Amino acid sequence: MINVEIIKRLFPFLNLLVIGLTVTKLILFYRYFGISIVQYIDISEAFILLFEDVLFYVATFLLTFIFTLLLVGHPIASIGSESTEKIASEQNLPKRIWLIFMWVLPIIALIMLSIYNGRPNIPLIIAVFVILIVFQTRFVLKTYYNSDLAATYTLIIGLIITTIVFEYNELKKQVMEIISGKYTGTTLHIKDKESMVTDSTLIYVGKAKDYYFLYDKKKENAVIISSGEVDRVDLKNNYRWFMEYPN
Repeated sequence: MINVEIIKRLFPFLNLLVIGLTVTKLILFYRYFGISIVQYIDISEAFILLFEDVLFYVATFLLTFIFTLLLVGHPIASIGSESTEKIASEQNLPKRIWLIFMWVLPIIALIMLSIYNGRPNIPLIIAVFVILIVFQTRFVLKTYYNSDLAATYTLIIGLIITTIVFEYNELKKQVMEIISGKYTGTTLHIKDKESMVTDSTLIYVGKAKDYYFLYDKKKENAVIISSGEVDRVDLKNNYRWFMEYPN
């Protein structure tokens, strides 16, 4: 059974985890384009930029938590519990690995599909290894220490892993959107100079309060323009759901 009191006590730690992961994602996103974002934003602006990601984290936490609460006590929960209990108690290592393999078969099928499409899904591969480690940990605890992972801590581990995997995928998706031409055709009207139009080689990355960030794919370096030099920006967003990005 899930112990809500334990989750309440760990809530400050989970908040720090959310902030830490969000800051890391922001830094890694801009670093991919050769931009050290911490040099161009202050702390108040950072919190504004992080707000959208924080909402994403909160939604992920809540959905996982609600799903788990709904599952506990439902007949399907006892079936899953019996299955995982059988795996964690299996003394024969090859058979234990085989049972785990059968348990994660849907995930493995998705991994094989991603490999077939030429884009191996690294987060899913990591998830399989994590599941193997969790089951092996449960086996060691039950066999040698007459103990087990409590449902509450299992939930928390699941929340953390789910959040990291989702955020990793979100980071990759955002980078690929930019590279694939999400903002191709965006025009920056520079004061007393020729306007800059983004294309397949000069891509628009993002902006802060005082700066605009672009990336020159030919020269492989960032182009940073002070907002004081810019009259206006005509932002063109080519991204549409269920549609291909322009080449």
